[in-house]
Amino acid sequence: MISKLRGKIWHMDDKSIILDVSGVGYKISLTDTDLAELQGSKNSSSELTLWTHLSVKDDALDLYGFIQKAELDFFGLLISISGIGPKKALGILSVAPVETLKKALRSRDTSYLTQVSGIGRKNAEKIVMELKDKIFVATKYSLWQSKERYGSISDHRLSRKCSGSGTVLWRNRNNGCATN
Repeated sequence: MISKLRGKIWHMDDKSIILDVSGVGYKISLTDTDLAELQGSKNSSSELTLWTHLSVKDDALDLYGFIQKAELDFFGLLISISGIGPKKALGILSVAPVETLKKALRSRDTSYLTQVSGIGRKNAEKIVMELKDKIFVATKYSLWQSKERYGSISDHRLSRKCSGSGTVLWRNRNNGCATN
């Protein structure tokens, strides 16, 4: 797999760039947001590093690139859903930033998803149902989630077991336990 590329932009169009990496040009499809950011940058001769996903099909090898690693990770979640291919996933990421999309999915808001060509209400609801738990698991141990659910992170310590009730996620000052 090609996970990351660093080079100079050789050519740019409305959906992709050609990144010159040591004399080899890689065509990489990007989100509209990332393309706009690159077009807005004044120094296109400087080096650019992209996180990439290589899509292998019978008739093509397609590269999809992302400026932020979080975009690549979310892209991976999206394409894990049956019926959502790389192009639709790229379209979803072009609608809003990753954090906005995650908040919308957690609150079961399908309005962002239905803005993408080829994704109707039923498909959007399917995406929400399949991703809401995956997004929660992915952020379950983050500082943001911990603070929201258990208070200040400094008040908690990771623990192994608590009164035989299962694996403990956090133990607070009062020895109260939160299990999974």
